[in-house]
Amino acid sequence: MLINELKTLPKEVQDFVWDVISDFNDEISVKYSFDFDQFESMKRRLFLLLLTISGDLVNGIKNNDGDLIKKLMLMEKSVDKMSNFCRRAVNKKVIRDFKRNSPLYYILEQLEKIGDALNDIAKIYLNKIKKMSDSDITILEKISKYIRSFYNLYYNFNM
Repeated sequence: MLINELKTLPKEVQDFVWDVISDFNDEISVKYSFDFDQFESMKRRLFLLLLTISGDLVNGIKNNDGDLIKKLMLMEKSVDKMSNFCRRAVNKKVIRDFKRNSPLYYILEQLEKIGDALNDIAKIYLNKIKKMSDSDITILEKISKYIRSFYNLYYNFNM
């Protein structure tokens, strides 16, 4: 595969982890690599990153800090990568601690959608499409609290 061809692959493919096996005459061989042992820590990092993004988005809007909001938009790409990694692990059925993988896959998918929604809110704010009112900020604060509540429920669930 040519290096330039690798750069033209779809975004979803580019986001995965690659190991370059050989590099010869402008051609490279790559291997797609996963360390599924990282699943639990990656899943927790996904939650924590969403908590950070949601809280900092509120602070960025309150303080009119466009630079912070731009950084959060870059961080959202990590949310996509982490959720893709975790969903791939679930699909490969390497996660055996769960009786049913479908609910876990759904949760991971929804976490990515939350990240996408927060990113959309950041874009709206930065592009001045809509001025954020006090009630909008209050709603964002509640969303951040809901994400924290879900995180706590997920990791402290006991039946």
